Amino acid sequence: MLSARHAAAFVVLFLFVQSARAHYLYVWVNGGEGEHGQVNVAFQESANPGPGKYLDPIIETGRTWVRTPGADKPTAIATKPMAKDGTRWIGGAIPVGGPRSVESYGKYGVYAYGKTNVRLHYFARVLECESAADLKALARSEECKLDVVPELADGTLSATVLWEGKPVAGRKVLVRGPKGFKYVRVETDEKGRMSFPVEIPGRYTFRAGYDYPEEGTDGGKEYTVVRYHTTLALDVPVRE
Repeated sequence: MLSARHAAAFVVLFLFVQSARAHYLYVWVNGGEGEHGQVNVAFQESANPGPGKYLDPIIETGRTWVRTPGADKPTAIATKPMAKDGTRWIGGAIPVGGPRSVESYGKYGVYAYGKTNVRLHYFARVLECESAADLKALARSEECKLDVVPELADGTLSATVLWEGKPVAGRKVLVRGPKGFKYVRVETDEKGRMSFPVEIPGRYTFRAGYDYPEEGTDGGKEYTVVRYHTTLALDVPVRE
């Protein structure tokens, strides 16, 4: 018979394995649309429009905004559902130019992983920076309860996972990169930090999760676990 400790570890491991095959919130920018580009938000397995089967709760609960260096507060972005050739996503005109961090949030609600009901929340953002100063100014998002904070120095890309502003050790961070970069899973150290050398220029995407036990009801469904996911995309190189 499993002890309570081992049972809890099994549940967390089970949920992580399940979530690896799940959908996540992703943000990317189409710079050729409008004066300052168009933000696109997808709830899919990757940062591309898809069927949007699970998009409706994100449309209902979501919000999207942009941060720029020196601004007192984020600027809201008006978005609406978009559809084309059998795909669905959320899109809207960005009101300001870069450098910038374009960010989004959505609550999916309660989803059953086997016999465990989990209340799911999602953050996503994309950083558009040309210099290390811009990256430093925009790296941390106060609006994201779960955040991945990047840093680039001496050819090494580092990231710190924060939960409510505090570093989280032992988090699994999944990283995708440009063609030729091997998809990797890195665990944060005791300071919530992970790093790897960047040898291939292009877009890098980080994905991390955080969950904790909590009992409640959302949308008429009971849950016993709350889980947050976050994704971050940025292009390398950035001038140091």
